[in-house]
Amino acid sequence: MTPFPPTPEPQEPRAGDVEHPWLVMLYLAGDNNLTEDMVAALQDLQRGRPLTGDRIVAQLDPSAMGIATQRYDFNARTSGDGTKIEHFRASSLPETNTGNIDALVNFIQWAHTTSGSNGTEFRHLLILSGHGSGTTEDFLLRDENSWDALSIDELAAALRLAHVALGKKIDILGMDACFMSMFEVAYEICEDVDVLVGAEGLEPEFGWPYSRILARARQARELYKRPMEPRELAEAIVQEYVEYYSDYDRAAGRSADLAAIDLSKMDDLGDAINALAHSLIEAADADRVTLAHWDAQTYKADQFVDLHDFSIQTYKRFCDNEAVRLACRKVVRVLDGTEKVFEAVDKDVQLTTDEVDGRCIIRSGCSGFAHQHSYGMSIYFPWADVSPDYENLTFSGGLDLRPRDATRRLVGSSPSTGSWLQFLKKQVTTTRRKPRFNDRVTSALPSDADLADSLASIEMRRIEELLSTYADVQPAGMAEVKRELAKALERKIGRKRTKLVETNVSVEDRLDRLLAVTNCFGPRNSGSPERSRYGPRSRYAPRSRYGPRSRYSDGRDTWIKNLSPVIGKAYWPTSRTPYEQPLLPDAVGASI
Repeated sequence: MTPFPPTPEPQEPRAGDVEHPWLVMLYLAGDNNLTEDMVAALQDLQRGRPLTGDRIVAQLDPSAMGIATQRYDFNARTSGDGTKIEHFRASSLPETNTGNIDALVNFIQWAHTTSGSNGTEFRHLLILSGHGSGTTEDFLLRDENSWDALSIDELAAALRLAHVALGKKIDILGMDACFMSMFEVAYEICEDVDVLVGAEGLEPEFGWPYSRILARARQARELYKRPMEPRELAEAIVQEYVEYYSDYDRAAGRSADLAAIDLSKMDDLGDAINALAHSLIEAADADRVTLAHWDAQTYKADQFVDLHDFSIQTYKRFCDNEAVRLACRKVVRVLDGTEKVFEAVDKDVQLTTDEVDGRCIIRSGCSGFAHQHSYGMSIYFPWADVSPDYENLTFSGGLDLRPRDATRRLVGSSPSTGSWLQFLKKQVTTTRRKPRFNDRVTSALPSDADLADSLASIEMRRIEELLSTYADVQPAGMAEVKRELAKALERKIGRKRTKLVETNVSVEDRLDRLLAVTNCFGPRNSGSPERSRYGPRSRYAPRSRYGPRSRYSDGRDTWIKNLSPVIGKAYWPTSRTPYEQPLLPDAVGASI
């Protein structure tokens, strides 16, 4: 077998050589079953090489015991001829916990320092690669040795600190993980990231095709004589991902999706979602909502629903309710930047739309029958129970770590504040089947005052932990960030205490609140998988991305949704840009 040729020595970034080059930071949470796939990703980066002026760095936390966490700088060969990833290893670290805020922020700070900008203003692409779970089960970048993971609010806190360390927002946050293209996640991080790239559904274990993405960037640089703009690069990532996995659709029946989202539209989208929820509460027609939910594209055992598709299906079902239809149009108008799609809906023909400025979904794509009605962003919509964790998200009125000035409009400042959560609770309660038995569990519960005091004590400990996290050398402004965290937690304690001591609360509601306290605010890092959030219902069970319900069309008899067993791919918006032309074969060959 002919070995790969030596990697040419890349050019170091120099001020003035390239305007706004890219600093690509790949954070590989491989302390689990994904280690081998992440080594393959590093090989892609090693063979692809950074473009002149750009910088590519990575950190890998492997699963093997005794193997150090590794940092790589693909602009600086430290040994050998450049044919191995080891030749670009910059340093080794003791065992790290990728589910910890510190580990992620320290990597970003190291990458920023290593880049040696020398007057060059870098654009930043941060890719978080590992296991993800969306808003339920609440974990991202799982670390099996420490039994820890980043919760969504911890991710938001880490990105807030990264914003301070870099002195600017992250241009693109890539989620090379499952289920992370969710409105609630996007809303949580929108103050610190410009563009989010992620999947609504399951991601194949192999992850992103980094060699194709690098080759695409190289082709664009040669054609346009400049680095790609953030939206251009985000679109290119989406297309290369979908094109790559379309082969798996035809050959193995594997479905995939990916989308790029403009996070500056999250406030408008939040208002539109709350307005839709408010209209559905007022309509009081749970049966029609259930049918729209049934028809819409869903993910993760039907816990998440595509927001665009649900709006379209709801619009169809409520043909005699103008308030609901207007609310559906408002949601789609924010997502698409236009309401043109409803022309096709009203005529019952294939959906199309134009590419217009100001849209939230920059580009989405999908391939395979299981994800064929994906349009870029999902939202939490369970069938049976609303997770207690959901109330802790910013959009649901939980802890808000996002900085806001006095002039900035708060989402939900209208009477429909928090309506989506209230809608979910009403829908689940209304559609629940009547019990066959009358006796209910009546266990002894702590008093309201004791419960509130316990919650306050737990939250105060979390404040102390946050304030002590960065006790050493701080970047400018870090102290202010810590004060924001502390104030936000204190506000949360006040809100929760008020809710817990409300009078005339039913036993069921008190039990729900007790579960919310014990599940969401209890000690982290239990060290035991039985007591952690990674039980048999997590993504590591047979129902995860490689179970029989997620891979092949010959398992359609076990699916809840009656989807057509088709082969194909689609993009949204349906119009194309020059950056979406197919990758030339010689461009692919140049990177492998």
